[in-house]
Amino acid sequence: MPDPYDLLLGERDDVTQDDIDFFAADPGRLELIKAREGGRDKRLIALLVCAVGLIVLSKIIVARYPDEIEQLISDVFVDLFFELGAALIGAAVTVLLINRSSVRQTQKNLELRREIERRISEKQVSNN
Repeated sequence: MPDPYDLLLGERDDVTQDDIDFFAADPGRLELIKAREGGRDKRLIALLVCAVGLIVLSKIIVARYPDEIEQLISDVFVDLFFELGAALIGAAVTVLLINRSSVRQTQKNLELRREIERRISEKQVSNN
């Protein structure tokens, strides 16, 4: 039986009858689905690829020009593309690391919630 909390983490998208029963037992759990996010890593990796492309483009532009003005324009574009690519790489890596940390924290929070729910149900069973 798949874990219903996997839906909240974005690890799966298929909804089973067990999931329906789980969320029907406490409709408040559905509020947790609002915070569910998925696909962020794919977009960030695409951004990283674009950033690397900008850096490669900056190196391709480097060429010798007989005219000093053309050389100056070339140098400006080379520096611009290189710096833009380097900044994008730094930003994307930072966001990827923050996302990983956020997912780990969400998993810990869900595990804590499971433990609390388990203890509540055990207490209710023992009181009956």
